[in-house]
Amino acid sequence: FTDRNGKQQVLLPEQVIQLRCWNPASDYRGQGELDPARVAADADYLAGKFNLNLMRNNGDRGAYVICKSGIPDDDQRKQIIAQLQQKRLDAQRGNFRPAFLTGDFTIEDPKIQSLDANVIASRLQNRHEIYIAFGVPPSMADIAASYSIGSASDRFRLIEDTCMPIGADICGGIAQVLQRMGKPGITAALSWEDHSVMLQVRAERITTARQLWDMGMPAEKINEYLRLKMPEF
Repeated sequence: FTDRNGKQQVLLPEQVIQLRCWNPASDYRGQGELDPARVAADADYLAGKFNLNLMRNNGDRGAYVICKSGIPDDDQRKQIIAQLQQKRLDAQRGNFRPAFLTGDFTIEDPKIQSLDANVIASRLQNRHEIYIAFGVPPSMADIAASYSIGSASDRFRLIEDTCMPIGADICGGIAQVLQRMGKPGITAALSWEDHSVMLQVRAERITTARQLWDMGMPAEKINEYLRLKMPEF
């Protein structure tokens, strides 16, 4: 092992601890969650670039002059272009005046282009795929009128299904390091009790505890059964 000062130290095999985690460069370890997330992220990025280029084209869209009886000569073109430019300048000053053009042709303004509903729906699906790949509830990618923080909320699912297991793995690795360092009495743990979501869940359990109390269940057993960790009185 080479430390920060550049000195090399020889370690015994029992002194070396390797905390295995997913490897993004390997096809056999941990790649299953990263591949779909990368595909969805690339697709959403390309869809965003497509929308950007589409909006840029909308800002530079001149009028279409459709000639029905042949192509006009150079003088007619200059006259038409000059009248259209003058009309646009007058409109920018607030002077909306008609333009009279002679000839067998029509003037059409191009329509503004925008993303259709299918593209927007596919971008929403890409966000859901990325969230699912990393254990985040997909509904958290959507805009909600009100956000719940109780046991029926997506935040509680995120904490209980994803954050707590990952935190337990991290603490387990730290505990192994402490044990190898000769400190078996020290453990590592993450406390979730003071989180706002868990406080709301505890309040819901207190409501259940009152119902159990009315049914005759002792407070000590209620505290143990619902894991309220309430002090004795």
